[in-house]
Amino acid sequence: MAALVAPNQVLAYRCGACRRHLFDASDVVHGHDGEKCGSFVLEEPLEWMTQQLEGDGGRLCCECGAKLGHWSWTGMRCGCGEWLPPAFAVAQSKG
Repeated sequence: MAALVAPNQVLAYRCGACRRHLFDASDVVHGHDGEKCGSFVLEEPLEWMTQQLEGDGGRLCCECGAKLGHWSWTGMRCGCGEWLPPAFAVAQSKG
């Protein structure tokens, strides 16, 4: 996951394969500030995710199809042990 930041701007995360903007740091509710989670968990699904939200499953980049993470409406346990319902996770290592 690549992060770009400029003075007075919000940290933005991009797809490691195609560089498409995925989300901003302000969208992340779990997995930042030194947490050893392995994923960024978003508060709610973003607009680009809506075509992939039937059931539970993998999260793919809407531009290039690269696997980015996963989601679960019922929730999932984070690598740190916290239960996150529902969870929309993007792997920190994808980039």
